[in-house]
Amino acid sequence: EPFDAQRHADVLMSQRATLCCTTPAAFYVLMPFLKPALLTRLRWQELCSDKTEMRKIQRFCASCPWVRFVTAYGPTECTVSSTLCPIDTEVKKERLWEFLIGWTC
Repeated sequence: EPFDAQRHADVLMSQRATLCCTTPAAFYVLMPFLKPALLTRLRWQELCSDKTEMRKIQRFCASCPWVRFVTAYGPTECTVSSTLCPIDTEVKKERLWEFLIGWTC
């Protein structure tokens, strides 16, 4: 079954999710369907298994400043979250997020 971004966004908002774990590519597709007023419980967005392009998520970050972003990486055959790197203000500003893999969990 193909990825249904509208349905996924509806579940995140209606169930008042506090954590969302997706690939960056899936999150880019989800963003147009996410309504900040319905995401007040969302605290963490984990972007895993691929490089995050900050320019693609900057508007969402500005509209939902309470959401903390982390990039996650790991060998696919084990897990996509064996290392984490928070995308904080300094990382966003310096564009270091393109190069950081993170710390071991």
